[in-house]
Amino acid sequence: MAAGGCSAEEAWEVMVEISQRSNTKLRQVAEMVVASTSGDHLPDSVALQLPALRRFGIGRAAER
Repeated sequence: MAAGGCSAEEAWEVMVEISQRSNTKLRQVAEMVVASTSGDHLPDSVALQLPALRRFGIGRAAER
């Protein structure tokens, strides 16, 4: 949220959308996002959903 400049509601909506589109449990998406802040790479199943983030104006921060 801080890096992407989105609200908590927007971050939640993005994670829900990624979870649904990638057929990944929401808890796992959240764990992957948190791990990515420490340098871990997002799996393709999640990273490929980044266009959903762009709709909220946080796509560039998520691609770093």
